Parts: sequence; structure tokens; C-alpha cells
Amino acid sequence: MASGSTVGASDWGSPAHEFSVPSGPAAAEPDGVGQVRRASTIPPQVEQEVWNACMIDLFGDVFDTGGPGRVVAVLGDSSGVQLRLPALADRRNRWLMAAHCGENFGSAVHSGRVRRVVESRPHAAVLLFGTNSASTFWTPRPDLLDAAAESFRSLIDATDSVPCRVLFTVPVRPPGRSVDEDAEGWTTVQRTINRWITSIDAAHHPGVLVIDWDAITRAEPSLLLDDAHMTQAGITRRFTLIHDAVNRCPTPPPV
Repeated sequence: MASGSTVGASDWGSPAHEFSVPSGPAAAEPDGVGQVRRASTIPPQVEQEVWNACMIDLFGDVFDTGGPGRVVAVLGDSSGVQLRLPALADRRNRWLMAAHCGENFGSAVHSGRVRRVVESRPHAAVLLFGTNSASTFWTPRPDLLDAAAESFRSLIDATDSVPCRVLFTVPVRPPGRSVDEDAEGWTTVQRTINRWITSIDAAHHPGVLVIDWDAITRAEPSLLLDDAHMTQAGITRRFTLIHDAVNRCPTPPPV
């Protein structure tokens, strides 16, 4: 199967709107599917960094930074929300920030956010999704992977009219809130999602560039706070990778 271009560390060198992170040990509580969330902790730095980023989610459904340059849309979850401040400061491109905390493949499509982004006719769309489609309350749910695969295909199909799409593989490592017994489940979920991303058929879905964020963060673990959320160095690196990838996208023909 032909796939989109994949970029690794050696190539580059050096329901949405809701997010709640309890402090300290988590009390056992229902996760909505008849199971009980197991007690574990999340590092305070992760909690504060992600909370700060998700507060920026108050911008609304799709936030347009304005400005000159190519129109670049960002869809995804809280890791995409972390890029909003760099996007606001950037004057090289016009950014349509449509990432939201808690977003998954299906909610991005069913909420209409993907449609609204596509209707804005961006030059490129950056799809920054983690494991929300196959996890609940920091617990991996391999049993949800079949449904997640359908939602992933719908997301890719729905963005086919965008000339260039940039995707990142997900780091294969447990989240900060996970417990040891979930390690195998996380590996299954993360590797499966990466397999979907790296096997997108370029013949049917042209203009896809895949950046191997898993390899990059393995080489530089200081870029991450946990499995998905970034340190300031990670935010800067990812934003630079996106900017460089967008520059590699073909220039769309004049309308």
C-alpha cells in the first residue's frame, strides 16, 4: 500500500470543549461505560500546563488569527490547543485554530468543525489527534479501536479536498495518569493509531505528509510532559515542524 510521506527525527534534526483534571490521587468514579476509574496521579506540571492550554479553548469553535500567508487549519485535541499561543504570535501564516480539549476523530467530524474548516478552503490542515477515540479517563480501550478506525477514515475522507494535510504519529508511551497494568493496552492503542496514520493510501488521499513524532520524542523525551502534552520546548519544536511541513506543501492554484 502506498502511503504519505513520513518524516522522522533524522530528517528534521534538532465531547469537546470540556476538560477536567482532578488534583492529586483520583477517587474511583464511574467512567460512563460501567467501569471504575482506578486511582492514579498526574504530575502537577502536566496538570497545570494542560489546564492553562485548555483555558484558551474559550476562543470558541474555530478561531481565525487573521494575517497574511497561507491559511493553515489545526484540528485536534488538547495537544493542538497547546499551539494556539504560538499561532497567535505567528505572522507568517493565517491560522484557523479548531482544536479542542477532549476532541476525538468522530467528534471533530460530527460537531461540524471539520466541515467549517474545509469550507474555509485552507491551504493545509494539520490533524493533531491522540488516543481519545480509544480511551476513557486515562484508561486504554482497545475494544473501541474498530469504531475509532471508522471515525479515522471519516476524518480523512472529510478533509480530502484540502490540498495538503499534515499528521503526526502519537508517542508510544503511557500517559502520566495511567497505571502499570494498563501499559499493554496503551501500547496496543497507540501503535494501532500510528499504523492507520502511516498507512494512508496516497493514491486515494493525496497531499498527506506524516511526521514521525513518536521517533522524534523518543530521541528527545524532554519535548513531552506525558504521552501527548508538550513542554514549552515541545510546543516550539512541533510548531516549527508544522511550519516547515506547510512550506513543503504544494502551492494551490489560483482561484
